[in-house]
Amino acid sequence: VEMRMLKPKEAFSASSFPADYEFERMADGKKVSISDQMALVGNAVPPGLARAAISANCKPKRSLRALMAAA
Repeated sequence: VEMRMLKPKEAFSASSFPADYEFERMADGKKVSISDQMALVGNAVPPGLARAAISANCKPKRSLRALMAAA
């Protein structure tokens, strides 16, 4: 059995990023190198962890629809 490095797409998937997440280009359209992609995923807070931390620490607010109905 040989070991290999994960490809960026595999690393983003393993970190719970959605399959359609764009990581090959920056917001300004510039390409991101493979080593920079790996640095991005390594420094990122996985979406699942962020969601869990936020929901554990923030009270849910009433929706705008509920506020409008109450008025």
